[in-house]
Order: sequence, then structure tokens, then C-alpha cells
Amino acid sequence: MKLTLGVTPRDFYYIMVDEMNRFFALGLTKGESKVFAELMYAYYKVKDYSDEDKEAIITNVDNKKKMINLLNTTSAAFNNTLSRLRRKEGKKGFALIGNRINEKYMVYPDGKFSFTLNFILDNEYAKKG
Repeated sequence: MKLTLGVTPRDFYYIMVDEMNRFFALGLTKGESKVFAELMYAYYKVKDYSDEDKEAIITNVDNKKKMINLLNTTSAAFNNTLSRLRRKEGKKGFALIGNRINEKYMVYPDGKFSFTLNFILDNEYAKKG
């Protein structure tokens, strides 16, 4: 089965984070997923910038205010979520490393992106787990 979805770049990142969280058991809460997706979208918009400029996405006050408003949250809640995403990095090698997104998980779609899942149905595998 193949499913084709037309989505905005922002929606793409929300879907991508939800699917990564589900399939890779990342342990992100709903709030963490939303903040992480918004950060990924912000990175996408500046994909050709230097790493230092990308870091400003998280540290720049105006950028933070825009994300806080978009996410309909408070500054305190947003900053707490950033802190939790940084701590998750130490546990799973995921999310934020300091003030940067872990590039290992950053995807920059260029008009089209394919995400493929291959399921191997095996009752014996379930008994091993």
C-alpha cells in the first residue's frame, strides 16, 4: 500500500516527529513533540545557514516569541520543554544538543520525501521480545 499526502512543510515536521516518536519509542510527550517539530521546521527554513546561525533559532528572543505564540504556550513552559529535550539527548542521543537540533534526525525534504516502513510478520519474533 502506498499513501501520498500533500502537506505544508510545517505539517510535514509535525507528522515526521509523531511518526519517529511512535516507531522509535523516543518517549516525547505531546508538548515536546510540538516544540521539536516547530524547531525542525525553523531549521528547514534556514537550511543553508551556518550552524551558528541555526543556533540563533533557539537563542534569539524574537524567534522564541514567534514559536511560543504559534504553540499557544507560555515562555516558562516553552523553556522547560527545551530543557527536557536537552536532557533526552543524553538518554537516547536525540533532540537537542545544547542549542542545536541533533542533525542525525534532521530531514530537509526537497519538494518530495518518502518514508518507507517494511513490516516482517513473524510470530516467533514476538516471543523473543
